[in-house]
Amino acid sequence: MNFNSRVAFAQRLSAGALLLVGLYATPAVHAGATFKIDDTKWLSIGAGLKTSFAAVDDQAGVDGDKWDTDFFLNNIRLYLNGQLYKYIKLTFNTECHNCSDGGSVRVLDAIARFEFNDYFNAWFGRTLVPAERTELDGPFYNPFFDTFGKSPFEP
Repeated sequence: MNFNSRVAFAQRLSAGALLLVGLYATPAVHAGATFKIDDTKWLSIGAGLKTSFAAVDDQAGVDGDKWDTDFFLNNIRLYLNGQLYKYIKLTFNTECHNCSDGGSVRVLDAIARFEFNDYFNAWFGRTLVPAERTELDGPFYNPFFDTFGKSPFEP
């Protein structure tokens, strides 16, 4: 092995080791809380929030301030899941898009689930199929700021 190939091998080995250490050190993230009432009853509450801050240079400010600053509440979602009995479960998911501009709260999912066993389940209510929702986690984990497509059920 010549010097250049040894250096390239060492760089690849270092990058691979760093990747493995980074993957190992990544903690699991769980947003929300689960309240267990007894062995068959529980309630899980979660939320997602996306905000933004804008600072615009405003030379024509009325109070002599050169900056216009605004905080925006872009998206907020509330996730509720629960189990009322061994076979009866509920799901309720809401969203408010552009809440700081007077956006309204919409129901994404409202489902009563009767799960008698692994082979027979009956769901009643409103749910968006995966093809009609951007993502279950919404706009909160996407690397792009404004990710909503033009699905009939999304804003």
